[in-house]
Parts: sequence; structure tokens; C-alpha cells
Amino acid sequence: MKRLNRKQKLLAFFVLALLGLLLAPFVVVQIQEWIFRYRAERVLADVRSLIIHKAPAREVEAVFRRWNPDRLKGCCAIDEVLGHPVHDWSPDPDASTWSSIWSYLFFLGRGRDASLQVRAEFKAGTVTRMWYFVRACTSGPEPDNANDRMTGILHAEIGLDSHLSLEYLWEGLAIHPKYSLIDRDLSGGTDIPFGEAVVDFAYNANPADIERLTEIDFSCFTRLFQCRTNADMMPAVAAQYASEKPQLARMKKERPCR
Repeated sequence: MKRLNRKQKLLAFFVLALLGLLLAPFVVVQIQEWIFRYRAERVLADVRSLIIHKAPAREVEAVFRRWNPDRLKGCCAIDEVLGHPVHDWSPDPDASTWSSIWSYLFFLGRGRDASLQVRAEFKAGTVTRMWYFVRACTSGPEPDNANDRMTGILHAEIGLDSHLSLEYLWEGLAIHPKYSLIDRDLSGGTDIPFGEAVVDFAYNANPADIERLTEIDFSCFTRLFQCRTNADMMPAVAAQYASEKPQLARMKKERPCR
């Protein structure tokens, strides 16, 4: 009887070990995605504060250096990448063995490519432009070739520009001249999600508008079911853009040709 118990215990041990081995990639990838989400949220909070308070160049540089001390490109960039570069899903023939293994484990653990970039431009100690980009890859239908991956990208962008111009951003600025909204579906009628939601602010934009329109749903990087629309990523921008479309269409008809 004791021998049978030992066999059962040994079998249970191997079953648990196998289960742990199978679950390990998922756990590791999910931890990575939660870390990415946490950092993206914190960076956005800092960028939002810089925009609202019209921070001088030295304060912007200090924030950027704090977030990206090792990989800082000059003094005006922050970069975070999860998984592969977000635009490149094809295998890299020159990639190391470890990189290939990590790529396989990343997708096995239901990982989703994502990237975060922040940029700023300065002139005479003043911030003239600043951008916050966050991109999430989304999966489309299964392709015929199992070696290919059909994916789309959801792109959320927040910008600050000291020279917002009606000449170039009429559609965004016609209704509210201190900020511009864009909500584009770039999927071309296919089933693959592909879109971008953008909000650009002038320096004298209302802080309340900045707070409201810079809302990004970062659960897109950690939720069980992936985000598939701009409204999932930037709900406030998508909702306001949709509500203003009829008014904008009327204004376009009344607008003189140029």
C-alpha cells in the first residue's frame, strides 16, 4: 500500500510540475504586461501634469531623465517596448536564439505587443511640442498560413503644440479652437482592428479639457479580451468625436472652398 501511495505522490508531483511549466510563460508574460501598464499610466500622469502646468524645458528634461536614464536619446525621449517592436511581427533571421525563444514564449503566454514613446521639442528653454504615443497590437482572424500573423494596431496619441493651426487642422479645431480631436478607423473595411485616436492641445487649453480628454484605458494591455476599437483605448475622445460629427458635417458644407 505504501508503494502505491508513493507512486501516486510521484505522479501528482509530475502533473503539478508539468502544469507549472505550462503556466509559467503565461504568468511571466502577464507580469511583464502589468509592469508595462503601470509604467505607461505613471508616465501619462507625469506628461499630463507637464502639459497642464506648462512646465519649462528643465522640468520636462528632469521627468524624462527619471523615466529613461539608461536609454535616453538626447534629453527629450522616453521609450518602452513590450514584446517585439510593435510594427514588426515577422521573425528576425538575425535574432539570437534567446530572442527567438522569448518570442515564442511571449505569444504562447498570450502576450500582446505594445510600445510607449514620449517626445518633446524645445526652443529657448520653452517646450514647443510634446507627444505621448501608446500603441497596442491586436489580433485579427487566423490567416491561411500558420506562419503569418494578421494583426492590427490601436494608436492613442496626446500632443501639445504651441502652433496649432486651422490651416492644417481645420477639422479638429473648427468646433473647439484650443484642442483638436481625431478618431480614424484605418481598417479599410477588414476584420483586422486598425485605428488611431489623437488629441492635440494648444498651450492655453483648459486644464479641465486636458484632464478629461487624456483618459486612456490601460486595461487594453492586461485584460482577457483585447481592445479592438479607438473607443476602447480613448473612450472620451472617441465619444466626443462621434457626438460632434453631425455638427462638423454641417460646418463643412458651409465652409467656403479654399
